[in-house]
Amino acid sequence: MKGGIEITKPKSERSIRKVPMTDNALEILRKYRVKKIEAKLSQGGEYIDKDLVVSKMNGELLSPSTVFNMFKRLLK
Repeated sequence: MKGGIEITKPKSERSIRKVPMTDNALEILRKYRVKKIEAKLSQGGEYIDKDLVVSKMNGELLSPSTVFNMFKRLLK
């Protein structure tokens, strides 16, 4: 897909990785999930459900540059 973002499955089962996570990180993700569920319910049919962890609050995909810039700010 030229000039766009394509979400696909990994090439092989070996490409799937488990990511170790602290209890604190897991708790933050759980709270974030609750906020996303609340946003989804409040928007009704306007919510675009792509089952993404990192997305806009309306479910749309964030651009990679946006995620990168957010990460850079977080590191500072």
